[in-house]
Amino acid sequence: METTLRSTAVMEFCIAALVSLASCGSSTSTHLDAGTSTGSASDGWSSGTCGRGTAAFVLNSNSIEESDKSYSATATDESAICITGTATSVTLTDPIVATSGATSSTDESSFYGLDAAVLDYDGGDISISGGTITTSGQGGNAIFAYGSGKVTISNTIVSATGANAHGLYAAGGGQMVVTDATASTTGSAASVVATDRGGGTITITGGRYTSAGQRSAGIYSTGTVAASNATFGVTNAEAVVVEGSNSATLNNATITAVSGTSEHRGVFLYQSMSGDATSSSCGTGACLAMTGGSFLYSDTTNSSSDATANCAAFAVANQVAHITLTDVTITNKCPTFLLSALNPNWNYKGGDATVAARGVNLTGDVIVDSVSTANITLASSSKSASTLTGAVNGNGKGSSVSLTLDSASRWIVTGTSHLTALTDADAGYHNITCQISGCKVYVGANPISIN
Repeated sequence: METTLRSTAVMEFCIAALVSLASCGSSTSTHLDAGTSTGSASDGWSSGTCGRGTAAFVLNSNSIEESDKSYSATATDESAICITGTATSVTLTDPIVATSGATSSTDESSFYGLDAAVLDYDGGDISISGGTITTSGQGGNAIFAYGSGKVTISNTIVSATGANAHGLYAAGGGQMVVTDATASTTGSAASVVATDRGGGTITITGGRYTSAGQRSAGIYSTGTVAASNATFGVTNAEAVVVEGSNSATLNNATITAVSGTSEHRGVFLYQSMSGDATSSSCGTGACLAMTGGSFLYSDTTNSSSDATANCAAFAVANQVAHITLTDVTITNKCPTFLLSALNPNWNYKGGDATVAARGVNLTGDVIVDSVSTANITLASSSKSASTLTGAVNGNGKGSSVSLTLDSASRWIVTGTSHLTALTDADAGYHNITCQISGCKVYVGANPISIN
């Protein structure tokens, strides 16, 4: 669960003002359609129990299509809209959905969608086009897909402002497909796009997704999350977190992340041992793939006194991790590129990081501790070669550290480095140069001659 690591994971940009609903009482629900009427059997809706809580508008069979209507809920553990039953479907065009009630259990909200504004709980399909969905209570996730349900969102404005309140969320194998949405969260432990226990699949095309709260990531994956041509802005947390043997895939995405509160990571792949990441969309390890687009990472409170506390664009801890970077522009405004073992106090095991860079320029040092490994490959894509500018395993503590270069890629060494193995297509090591006078590279106990 996201809260295990950070009360969740990780830059808020302004979003156009959202339509707000006036409160209709402490626990009332309204359904507005050229006047005011309550949900009833006559229009297909009922109210009452749905999922782990209640909902103002419940559908457990049949289909409903509605346009330009409003749905609200204010009670504790109450969703505005909830469907259940695999034969059920709801299609909403330009809805206004708002909830203000808080959850009685953040675990139930994270695992099962308790108190979510729109909840598909082992239901059929929910399709929403346009409109706004807003929540203000703690644990008030905006849109939640659980179990067999599938949610489709397009051109919708989504906002969640409470703690532990996410924008787009899936768990228990739920599915969500998002196109050109604008989603934001501002509370702590409130990643804007996330999955939780039991995993889920979220596919995003286009749109803008921002999080501003502490430990609120842009993407937090315990399942499968893929985003194409989308923009992510994060402050106070990581751009992407992958927990367990799961995955995040980014194609032509624009990502800006600023940490500097309790975390010092741009991307984090790890295992929390909480039991929340039980799915295995990546087989034997955590997977991150970034193709095209850009990733800018900076940290406002870097400490130079402790190397393991320094910020890192990519960090791996207590997990096998596979990071694939292809033709992505990476701007790392921190001293380190890869921190294989985030913290020696995790008391589990180190990080085993495999990084494959194709057509990518990487800047920063590689830090590996005595229980961790790093296997880095610099290769050419169809567009360009790769470059690493930095020192690798400078203190020589890494359990196993290897570097492979193709004939066109370069390693610009900025400090003494220690490798277990070095494979260079240029046998004379002409692809390896020193940026500073007197830098040394050791392979095992043997220094190599570099320019």
